[in-house]
Amino acid sequence: MPSATPKTTLRLGLACLALLGGCGGDAAPSAEAKAAFARGRELYVLEKPFEAIAEIEKAVELAPGWGEAHSALGKLLVTYSDVRFSTAVIDRKRLARAIGELERAAELAPTDADAAYWTGFAMRKADRGPEAVKWLSKALALKPDHGLAEKELGLLYAADGDSARAIEHLTRAKALLPKDDEVLLVLGMQLESEDRLEEARDLLVQAAELNPAHPGPRNALIVIYQRLGDPAAAERMAKEFERCRALGKRITAASQHFDANSQDPAACMGLAELYREVGMHPAAIQWAERALRLDPKHAPALELLRKLGKPVTEPENRTKDAEVEQELKAIAPAGETGGEPR
Repeated sequence: MPSATPKTTLRLGLACLALLGGCGGDAAPSAEAKAAFARGRELYVLEKPFEAIAEIEKAVELAPGWGEAHSALGKLLVTYSDVRFSTAVIDRKRLARAIGELERAAELAPTDADAAYWTGFAMRKADRGPEAVKWLSKALALKPDHGLAEKELGLLYAADGDSARAIEHLTRAKALLPKDDEVLLVLGMQLESEDRLEEARDLLVQAAELNPAHPGPRNALIVIYQRLGDPAAAERMAKEFERCRALGKRITAASQHFDANSQDPAACMGLAELYREVGMHPAAIQWAERALRLDPKHAPALELLRKLGKPVTEPENRTKDAEVEQELKAIAPAGETGGEPR
């Protein structure tokens, strides 16, 4: 299985902005609970996720039957269970808390496909495969076109070495999430393992085009071109792979700098400029907008947005507009929209 790409890592945090939607529940929350929830939402938009978690925890304590609050807290906890600095290290205690909140949200909303999906997503992250399968399968039973549930099942079966099931689910995920480069990459690798080389090649080329910063598709294509008897293409792809590896080191360094200076708009702009350099303009725009939420008059961010043709919101409206935009995109950790900041 490939490791998480910079693009996947960046978009994970955006997912928990489903704070505004989520699971229901029969109990009507008190005014105090709603106020705490609103403060948590505002703090998250203002780039203060751990303060946001504390406020959502208050909302859950004040309204234990409020499914939306449990769902929001679970999503925040699962998102920030990753230990940053571009590593795969997970805070297991925080992840366990996330699972508890998401299970409670799913219990309060038994017919909500997204509640089941998020619980399954967290279970897979915790390496609790059989339970993840149960929850993700429930999400699909409730909503057969749930592309993200198809994707997570495909990734799970691929990790377990079950190529047949992985290909089945990832093929459906590809139809539902056509711009998800991770789906294309893993599906391509599964097809290559089944000697379906031309199909694998075509998918990996698409994955490489969608994510110019990820060396994974290039590395896989080197092998496929060699197997197809095309040494010139393999050599060309080897050069692309080395270019991506060098870029990856720069992205890792910029990510580490951001993690250590998350309230500094210049740290956001270091990533924005890197993504602009490789033509990943949606990611560049997201990071520039993040810089503006920290400093509404940050000149480099304003200039980059103008260069990319992105209308610049007036400072007094920027937080609200950013919140609305992210709500609309916040469907899951690795959905169709690419390159969003975490």
